[in-house]
Amino acid sequence: MIRCNDDFLVLAKECFTLVDLLSYRSLHQPEQVAFVFLQDGETEAARWTYRELDCRSRAIAAQLQAQGLTGERALLLYPPSLDYLAAFFGCLYAGVVAVPAYPPRNHRNTPRILAVVNDAKPAIALTTTTIQARVQALTSTVDLKQEIQQAVAEAFQQMVATGGIPMVASNLPLPPPPTKKQYATPFSRCV
Repeated sequence: MIRCNDDFLVLAKECFTLVDLLSYRSLHQPEQVAFVFLQDGETEAARWTYRELDCRSRAIAAQLQAQGLTGERALLLYPPSLDYLAAFFGCLYAGVVAVPAYPPRNHRNTPRILAVVNDAKPAIALTTTTIQARVQALTSTVDLKQEIQQAVAEAFQQMVATGGIPMVASNLPLPPPPTKKQYATPFSRCV
């Protein structure tokens, strides 16, 4: 026999999406640890509560909505980190389709990310400051076909490093949940 506690029953009745679940946890368990990132699989590098994840995600969502990107695609170029989670949830909050892809490290990896960009045609790329500079350097030295060059130019014309976006605590109007286009997913450990 399966036993469910009252919290599970409330969640089952009130939370239909990941956005609902994060909002619920942020409201009812704001100081509880949501995620811990282990740098090498053992060493704790970062720890976020539900409130921190929610605030960071909403800040990214506000930026995406301010740019009118609801319904568009966003390329997420992050190394394994909690920043990836904030960007992913930010996309969900904003009604933007997340396209996660592991960032290119060198010229050998660059064609893969360019193929993802050409296929998904994202309106924006979200990343870290370090990766933003690396991607711009790598893509500027690659000889591209005309159609791929246009897709890359459009996606990377709006490349935003999300680390500098100030956190907010607001109630964004939530659009219907978008889908996710899966290519690869950085890993983090859930607590």
